[in-house]
Amino acid sequence: MIISTLQQQFPSFAINGDGSTISLLSLAIFIVAIIARYMLFIKMGEKGWKSLVPFYNRYVLFEKCWKGSYFIISLAAIIPAVVLAAAAFAVFETRPEIAILLGCIAAVSIMVALVINLILAYKLSRAFGHGILFTIGFLCMTNIFTMILGFGRDRFQSSSFDDTAGPADKADHADAAGAPGIAESI
Repeated sequence: MIISTLQQQFPSFAINGDGSTISLLSLAIFIVAIIARYMLFIKMGEKGWKSLVPFYNRYVLFEKCWKGSYFIISLAAIIPAVVLAAAAFAVFETRPEIAILLGCIAAVSIMVALVINLILAYKLSRAFGHGILFTIGFLCMTNIFTMILGFGRDRFQSSSFDDTAGPADKADHADAAGAPGIAESI
């Protein structure tokens, strides 16, 4: 049904009956997203292969943009949430009040991990000189905004600056550290 609708809407877009064109397109986007993440890690001063290792790539992002210990907290919030949710499903038939309690604890645990990851996305955006709108875009369309960061001209700036400072304050902060800032580039 979806394929026939797409063929009607876009007759010049060839879609095989088995969906192989869409699969190839998805595969191409996936590969480009992996390359973009690889380039993102290189821009951050890390080796590109670190972007390819699951869990470790998140740890490196936390380490470069925030603190590595928050990765452990995020992971420590997710694992019990999964276990508690599974336990809630298991005891729902016999003890629904316990299942509701376990489900609520799991939901709070997931929210903690979500908030930590939202802050990480904001700190990553700030580290590349972007603000809250870029963070929202990054959260909504992660692969596209990873491509913007990985293939774009943005440079990674150390996360040692204060997040409340604006772009002009960061340039002054860079001048104080001896790095070239706005005043020298004019």
